[in-house]
Amino acid sequence: MKEKKETICKLNKGRVWIPKSMRKHFNTNAVILKEADGGIFLRPYKITCVLCNSTEEIDYIKELPYCGKCRAKLAGTPGKD
Repeated sequence: MKEKKETICKLNKGRVWIPKSMRKHFNTNAVILKEADGGIFLRPYKITCVLCNSTEEIDYIKELPYCGKCRAKLAGTPGKD
């Protein structure tokens, strides 16, 4: 997507269709909806590491997202006795 443009999306049973080109541009299949200033705003949702907020190499440990660097740090940390 080279330029910002408006897209009219029809509602279908309360659902909004987001064009593939926009999902691909923002590299996401999920969005955050926010109601503000008399409108509804969409923002791409990115899963981030619970420790450092990185979006790189995310994987889950006990249902929580961790990036590769934090997973490596956790693996190298000695356990408590």
